[in-house]
Amino acid sequence: MKKSKNRLLSAILVMCMMISMLSGVSLTAFAEGPINISSVDDLEALRDAVNNGETYAGKTVTLTENLDLGTIPNWTPIGTSSNPFEGIFDGDSHIIYNLTIDTDVRYCGLFGYVSGGAIKNLGLENVKVTSTANDVAGLTGFAGYGSTIERCYVTGVVTGYAAVSGIAGSTYGNVSTVRNTYARVQINRTSTRGDSAGISGWNESGSVKIENCYSACTGEVRPIAGWSDGAAVPNGQIINTYFDQTLSPDFSASSGRVDLGRTSEQLKTKTTYEGWDFESVWTIDESINGGYPYLQGFTPGLGGAPGSISVAVKDADDNPVTDADVYITNGTDNIPLNHQGDGIYSGTVETNGETYELYVNDKEMGSFTQNGSGALTIPSITIEAAATQPTKVGPFIVSGGVEGQDYKYTEVFDDEHNVYDNVLTVLTNIPLSITANSTVTTARIAVADGVNANITLDNLKIDLKNHNGSALAVPNGASLKLTVAGDNLLRSYAAGPGILVDNGAELEINGTDTDILEVYGSQLYSYTDQGGTSGGYATGFAGIGGPNSGSAYNYTGKITINGGTITAHGFGYGAGIGGGDYGSGGIITINGGIITATTGEGLPNGWIDSSTANASGIGASQGQPGGTILITGGTVKASGGYGCAGIGGGTADVTITGGDVTAYGGPKAAGIGGYDQNKGNIKITIGANATVTAYGGSGGCGLGQGSNKTAPTTLNIEKGAKVIAFSKENSNRPAVTAIANSAENPANMVNAYITNMTLPFDVPITAVLGDETVNLTVPAGTGGVAFTTEAAGEFIAKTSAAVGNVTYQFIPVDNSKATVTSGETLAKEDVKAVEAADFVKETKPNAYVDYENGKLSGVTADADYRLSYEGAPDGYYLDLTADNEGNLTHQMFNQFYGKNVSVIKLGNGKTTLNSDPQWIFIKQVQATLSIESVPEKVYGDESFELSVAGGSGTGMLTYTVSNGENIQVSANGLVNILGAGESTITVTKAEDENYASISQNVVITVNPRPVNIVWSGTENLVYDGNDKTISASVGNIVSGDTVNLTLAGTVKAVAKGNYTATVTAINNSNYTLEGGVNLSKEWSIAAGSNEWTTELVLNGWTYGETANEPQAAARYGTAVFSYSDIENGAYTENVPQNAGTYWVKATVPGTENYAEISAKKEFSIAKAMPQAVNFPTAGTITYGDALSAATLTGGSGDGTFAWTNGNIIPTVINDGYEVTFTPNDAENFDYTGAVFTQTVEITVNKATPSYDVPADVTAVYGDTLADVTLPTRWTWADNTQHVGSVGNHTFKAAFTPADTNNYNLVTDVDISVAVNKRPVNIIWSSTENFVYDGTEKTISAEIENLVSGDTVNLTLDGIVKATEKGSYTATVTAVDSGNYTLEGGTNLEKNWSISETVNEWTQELTITGWAYGEAANAPQATSKFGTVVFSYSESENGEYTENIPQNAGTYWVMAAVPGTISYAELSAKKEFVIAKANPVIEEAPEATRVRRDYELSNSTLSGGIVKGVNDTVLEGLFAWKDGTEVMNETGEFTKTVVFTPVDGNYAPVETEITVTVYRPSGGGTTTTRYTVTFDTQGGSKISSSTVTRNTVVKEPAEPTKNGYVFSGWFIDKECTEEYDFTAKVTKNITLYAKWTEDKKEPSEPTDPTKPTDPTEPEKWENPFTDVKEDDWFYHAVQYASENGLFSGVTETAFAPDEAITRGMLVTVLWRMENKPVVNYLMTFADIDGSAYYAEAVRWAASNGIVKGYSDTEFAPDKLVSREEIAAIMQRYVDFKGMDTTAKADLSKFTDHAAVSEWAKGNVQWAVGSGLISGEDNNRIDPLGSATRAETAAILQRFLEKTIK
Repeated sequence: MKKSKNRLLSAILVMCMMISMLSGVSLTAFAEGPINISSVDDLEALRDAVNNGETYAGKTVTLTENLDLGTIPNWTPIGTSSNPFEGIFDGDSHIIYNLTIDTDVRYCGLFGYVSGGAIKNLGLENVKVTSTANDVAGLTGFAGYGSTIERCYVTGVVTGYAAVSGIAGSTYGNVSTVRNTYARVQINRTSTRGDSAGISGWNESGSVKIENCYSACTGEVRPIAGWSDGAAVPNGQIINTYFDQTLSPDFSASSGRVDLGRTSEQLKTKTTYEGWDFESVWTIDESINGGYPYLQGFTPGLGGAPGSISVAVKDADDNPVTDADVYITNGTDNIPLNHQGDGIYSGTVETNGETYELYVNDKEMGSFTQNGSGALTIPSITIEAAATQPTKVGPFIVSGGVEGQDYKYTEVFDDEHNVYDNVLTVLTNIPLSITANSTVTTARIAVADGVNANITLDNLKIDLKNHNGSALAVPNGASLKLTVAGDNLLRSYAAGPGILVDNGAELEINGTDTDILEVYGSQLYSYTDQGGTSGGYATGFAGIGGPNSGSAYNYTGKITINGGTITAHGFGYGAGIGGGDYGSGGIITINGGIITATTGEGLPNGWIDSSTANASGIGASQGQPGGTILITGGTVKASGGYGCAGIGGGTADVTITGGDVTAYGGPKAAGIGGYDQNKGNIKITIGANATVTAYGGSGGCGLGQGSNKTAPTTLNIEKGAKVIAFSKENSNRPAVTAIANSAENPANMVNAYITNMTLPFDVPITAVLGDETVNLTVPAGTGGVAFTTEAAGEFIAKTSAAVGNVTYQFIPVDNSKATVTSGETLAKEDVKAVEAADFVKETKPNAYVDYENGKLSGVTADADYRLSYEGAPDGYYLDLTADNEGNLTHQMFNQFYGKNVSVIKLGNGKTTLNSDPQWIFIKQVQATLSIESVPEKVYGDESFELSVAGGSGTGMLTYTVSNGENIQVSANGLVNILGAGESTITVTKAEDENYASISQNVVITVNPRPVNIVWSGTENLVYDGNDKTISASVGNIVSGDTVNLTLAGTVKAVAKGNYTATVTAINNSNYTLEGGVNLSKEWSIAAGSNEWTTELVLNGWTYGETANEPQAAARYGTAVFSYSDIENGAYTENVPQNAGTYWVKATVPGTENYAEISAKKEFSIAKAMPQAVNFPTAGTITYGDALSAATLTGGSGDGTFAWTNGNIIPTVINDGYEVTFTPNDAENFDYTGAVFTQTVEITVNKATPSYDVPADVTAVYGDTLADVTLPTRWTWADNTQHVGSVGNHTFKAAFTPADTNNYNLVTDVDISVAVNKRPVNIIWSSTENFVYDGTEKTISAEIENLVSGDTVNLTLDGIVKATEKGSYTATVTAVDSGNYTLEGGTNLEKNWSISETVNEWTQELTITGWAYGEAANAPQATSKFGTVVFSYSESENGEYTENIPQNAGTYWVMAAVPGTISYAELSAKKEFVIAKANPVIEEAPEATRVRRDYELSNSTLSGGIVKGVNDTVLEGLFAWKDGTEVMNETGEFTKTVVFTPVDGNYAPVETEITVTVYRPSGGGTTTTRYTVTFDTQGGSKISSSTVTRNTVVKEPAEPTKNGYVFSGWFIDKECTEEYDFTAKVTKNITLYAKWTEDKKEPSEPTDPTKPTDPTEPEKWENPFTDVKEDDWFYHAVQYASENGLFSGVTETAFAPDEAITRGMLVTVLWRMENKPVVNYLMTFADIDGSAYYAEAVRWAASNGIVKGYSDTEFAPDKLVSREEIAAIMQRYVDFKGMDTTAKADLSKFTDHAAVSEWAKGNVQWAVGSGLISGEDNNRIDPLGSATRAETAAILQRFLEKTIK
């Protein structure tokens, strides 16, 4: 333990040195330019440097990356008033996200104080800055004395007392400038004075110039800049700057520059910004930044930060919604999004790529998935507008919702008590805001059953008078999200808590620290059942909590407080927060806020007048269960009444992970924890981030138990927690209950109780622990004091003020220093008060040996020490004084080498005594190591060995490369060359028992390897049009290396020529170019010969066709084509066009790589056939026109068409007229046989005659035109047409002329007709025989004499639509058409009905069973009506639930459809089976050989792996399927083994394996023998007997079993039929021992850790007849008997082969510890409290030495396997604080794979420690039962090897 402490302190010292070194590097780096910020760590280092005095004046700090400060819960600003930032901070257009500050410090923001400096090009998004002081902003708390802020913006929320702003909290001094900057921030000013504004919150008149800026902020803000002494910023210093008057409309003329206000719409329009630079500074986009301008280079938006989320919420009128409840959920966690201003809500998440559902006011708005960076930007969401006008109901004023739908107000007279019960009841989850014009005394608020309400109390005060019930009630099954706004009061008068949270109800309270809620429970006797109480009489109710109950527990619902200043006051038996009379605490969670919870009448300092209170501040009433209490944040103060804890109850489950918590316990109770009786478990957990102060009442602890000392208590106080606790004087109770601290990382704590002194008043105490000082004030009357510390060690505590004119020290009786307990225990330490002049011991040294420099280090600088050594002559010592670095040196220091030296710090002889000695063994120094020098090597050389000599002792040589990476050295000194360079090898000879380690270095130099170059690809190259490439490589490369060369010159070419390539460099430093051998290479490409690869071809064509292209191709080059009209004429590129004979020539020009070639070819262009002459068609003319007026169109042919005689006048009826064709080109076309004239038809239209239109035509509505007569020659166009509705209408008619050959019939003439009304009657549609079928039934009325095609609507009253069974009436009241009228009201009313029907299954209930581990199959059933609900049961008529069965078995499923008024209930049941899963044998077991003529069961099975569902390895047993089979032949045989799983959800499985049957050596005949196996069923082992067939087996000696009496041998395992030993054996049989329980307790052992006097050994008289001197276990049994580890099972029998049980082993270990008594609540249901092992199991379980098979099963009678005993013994060694690092390699055992995975480490330790060895055949047998003899041997080895 001493060595561990030294190592711990050394590690801490090294860490401190590293931290200081890192800090120094960081500050130095920032002190020198250039200064870049690329991480959060860099920004923190800048902050620390500035705050420590580095001003950065004249220096520029540049931000090079976007930063997310979301991981820092509370940022400390950069710069203070005493250490300001004076440099330039350039954000370089980067953004800092999620700045969070929550403090009481002035000058808050990213920067705190900027003086004459500058901040530019920086964006801050989603800031959340809160301070209770002045000068608060997002960017900087103060910017003055000529500072500059340019191109910056801020979004988020800023809250402060005064001088609050988005950009700068305040400015003064020389004029500072804010330019091209904006703020979109919600600003909250908590003071009623002071000032706040968007850009500058407060400034001296004229101290700021604001140019080209805007403010779009919400909250209590001035337009642009705040004032100082009533003076605004001069007009000339606010230039082209605006604010959003839509967001902040309520400004008066005294508010400053109200003339700068613009609407939101105007601020989102570019033309508003006069003089702004939208070319290089600003830009505007309606989809970005809410449509407001933003700075170029940025893309603002709350979704930009990694892991951030944002959404804009608007109402139906597109206005921002600022009071919505917005959150997202992934199905597991709800993440609230906070309002950031302008209707934008934001938050952050830890994940990436996940999908979330968005909820606004508890309404789902859709699903959204994060992008790749983790951000989630959601499009704007539009929600329904809230109620626009508040509604007054009773004394309340309600905003939101609809009266009668979302809430109601009722007044009911209570005859019994002669009062009205006036209640505002909330009916839905619509958010409501409730207030009142004055204090409400006669009405209360309640949430309706089953409603999840959302209420805001807005400056509402309810102070009930003569009124029964709770001021606010949340009943069972309901929930309430309560938001507190302003100053609120809820006080009940009678029969109810201030806020009732009934069992099954939930309450959540939200608010800020400035929002106040005071809650008071009723003080009077209860009335009956109002406000959710149960009646009867009780004195007082809870402030916030459950109802009262007169006799039994009444549980409180779930209470969560997230914020607000909340005061909860209970009375009498009512808790401040929690249970009413006899009520439990429920589930109480406090996440924030300022919370005060008390009961009864308060006294000074938080104590309670016990005569008026019997409940906890937070928790239960009268010691009932305290519930589950979780505090994660906030400031909490709780005070309990008589016998009741400040926080807790009769039982307590209190967890505090954060916040500042103070608790006062009442008399006999703890501050936090228990009651004055043992009501059950007390569990208190305090996390590392919590601050807790607990005051115990008289007789109680501050933390833990009340006055009852038997209450089971568990404390978990984590390291880092700040805990202070006090208990009362004369109580003899510690401030913290003295038990184990069960936290994983436990805190260190002082837990002292002061005797011999009464503190007459509050006394300040200073406790000193090394460099740590703890200051606290101990209240008058204190007895116990406890407080946490950073490290364990010795401390001294004394008063810092005189008590009775004497300064006191609190120290133990022996005048030593008191000790801080380790984190593992909270033991009470009694200390006394003595005068300061009394002696105390000096601190025990903690020195260590510096062998290299021959000194002792680690002692106190300049202190005096005395050295001596073990065995030194009397009076021999060496007194030394440490130097100023804490070292002890002396010329005679070497005389202590090889000795055990004591080091004592000498006292001063006045107030201190000599310390206790520190013993330290100083080893001798070894002789110098010598290493033979190594000549320089060349890369690629062979490995070589180092030659080392010298040194001393037996330590091993080790080799490490301490510098360089070009060599590698093995454990035996073999050096491998890895590359060129220089490296250092350090050779160390290790320390041993007598010598310290020693090291020596040797330098190895490896030179680069010379190499040669090999060229390839340079021979016989001839031009072929393709690239030719050569390459070079290294010739003498080391195998496995890769070396790249750099080549210059020409290495690639196409054309003929001579080239040169050169190697210029090599890229591998392990090589070098040697002598320039073959570094250059000359190479060439010869010319090639050209030829036609495709001969010249050109096919002729016909005139007018597209010319054919000639075809020709050469091996190289491109053919060029030209044309001529003769073979040897001039050739040109022009392709011939006209008909004739021509020549084409193909030419490929020559180059330096090949010669020119050419070819010629004759071709022809034939005359074209002329275009077919198709005569045109003639245009249409009107009768009377000449033929020439008809245009000829169309036709084909290369020529013109014309009428032969164009002067003819054609008639309508004709045979056509002649047209002539004249061709254009006969040279290239052949017109032989063409036709040049043809008759062409022509159409002549008739002419139109003149006419007069008829007038005065009439009709009746509903007639057709056939009923209307016209004059001669006139006819209606459609005489079937209806005349239309009443009024004048126009219809089409036709006029027929006399000459119809040449004149047209005139149509589409409009004639007006006057139409009169038509009378009508009414008929009803059929309404008979409606039967319910789940669909809506509808009746209708029609007009009987309706004109076809008309649609006329009737007005119907009554019921015309219905779905459910019932009788209904419908009535016709009006007709909507002006063309009809109702006559006589005939049949205007109709009675109709829907009758009941019968429901039935449309699909009968079915379900398909499945196998264990498979996905459950869903049942199938559908009904004609209703929804089918499925439930499950283990039996047909048992209880059915929604839980789907998981385990194998037979079950029932029920399908049910609830009945309605229209059909009856329907149900069905079906049986189904979950089959057992079939395991898979992944690895079969192995079988040992079996002797011929023996049963197969004599072959042992080992190993094997069987897996089940999800690849789970199953526990179970392999056995032969037929183990009784006698193996009569030798050889290898395949036999079946069966694996039976332990888990009943799996079926047994079989496999076949091979077993070998052998015959023992020797001849003779074979006699059939049978084996008789004796199964002792847990008793001592009895060897099996082999008998010849038809002989009898001899009855063996009686076996033994601890705690049982042997009752004979039986042929069945249940022991119902006894075996007859006179019967002949004819087969292999197994006999079973029967046992009768004997509850006699095993004898008690002596203490094995107290050895007997070795000078007088006594010979052991062996009393056991079954333990022989030549038995392997003889000495182990002797040791166990002599040391009381075991007694015999009888006086003469030890039963060495009897298996040991878990209960036996635990009892042995417990007695070895002298039978300690522990206060630990066991949950094992199978431990009988009266059993001999009960207390042993309690002790072992409390110390983690043993574990149960489950939370409720220990299995004390289960046999202990060898691997289990290894695990238990290792835990016991851990418990003893001894070394458990020994490990052995288990692979040497043939069955090492059989060791369970969980036990491998334990077995490795047990074998490595020598406690367990192998068995026969080199097996470890981990699953075999441990016998009494084996256990005795293990314990003997353990005690002899570990307890010296």
